[in-house]
Amino acid sequence: MDGASRGLGSGDNAATTEALFVALGAGVTALSHPLLCVKLLIQVGHEPMPPTLRTNVLGRKVLYLPSFFTYAKYIVQVDGKIGLFRGLSPRLMSSALSTVTRGSMKKVFPPDEIEQVSNKDGMETSLKKVVKETS
Repeated sequence: MDGASRGLGSGDNAATTEALFVALGAGVTALSHPLLCVKLLIQVGHEPMPPTLRTNVLGRKVLYLPSFFTYAKYIVQVDGKIGLFRGLSPRLMSSALSTVTRGSMKKVFPPDEIEQVSNKDGMETSLKKVVKETS
């Protein structure tokens, strides 16, 4: 058989599967990046808009910080849609590297060989198993 007639059962299957996982991971990362970008800016306290005075359920006047989507709309107004995708390339590289590393480690240490830690195991045995699984 020549190389062009190989099917999914061939040796190229692992490389194809890994490339598929990298591509799917990159797609999910790219789609979720604007949400994580806004979330991060809110978490670090970057507040370019002042709080607004509103009335809560009990009728008291309180100050509210902008909502998630108000914040995203503000970023789009100031920086354009590209502003929501700042920092995407390092996240894509990190995601791809993580996926490739995870796949390589699964080849070296197949999940079948990893022993499960049970409550009956001694502390020393459990610690050895945890070190083996995490390395």
